[in-house]
Amino acid sequence: MSTEIDPLGAWTPPEEDENKIDDKELWNLDVTLTEFILPRLKAFKEMKRLGFPELSKDGVVADEQTGFIAWEQNLDDIIAAFEIHRQGEWVGEKKQEAMQHGFKLFGEHYTKLWD
Repeated sequence: MSTEIDPLGAWTPPEEDENKIDDKELWNLDVTLTEFILPRLKAFKEMKRLGFPELSKDGVVADEQTGFIAWEQNLDDIIAAFEIHRQGEWVGEKKQEAMQHGFKLFGEHYTKLWD
């Protein structure tokens, strides 16, 4: 970095790049993203939502009640995956499977996180 001098001869600090991301956030990016995503997923689950995405199984669209229940279960599974990851307790087959299942659902339904 070089020293900046304004037209009157005063030193001015160089401008910081507003888009620069601290390397500390990138070291374990999965942890950084989990800490950002998990509280928002929990808040989304708890908010009064007026709708839910149309879910289908084998091309058959569920009725409203069944669709709502399935969507809530998907959200619970997604949140559980992020909780397991945050706690660092994914050792063990059942927790590993639950985490992978929830992350798969997160990827499948990423664009359906709306209300």
